[in-house]
Amino acid sequence: MRIETTKEHKELSIPSFVDVIREVTHDKDYVSSKMAEGVYKLPESDKKAIKERVKQNKPKAAGSKDKNEKSSKPSDPSKSNTDKKLE
Repeated sequence: MRIETTKEHKELSIPSFVDVIREVTHDKDYVSSKMAEGVYKLPESDKKAIKERVKQNKPKAAGSKDKNEKSSKPSDPSKSNTDKKLE
């Protein structure tokens, strides 16, 4: 994500859902003129860092749980143990 600010608005808060891998403000690989050349390529070190971060944050497949994770469904006291086994 790229954000440009004016002199009056130098301070900004990054939302918690944005995962910042590194600050690139003064990195020559991210200057506007280089990115606008049309053949811009993300540096290999950043590609690797992004792949690692995605791997760490990869969502679980639907229906899978960690072995220590409890069901998020509240127990229904009106159901008998037999009914619960059938779910």
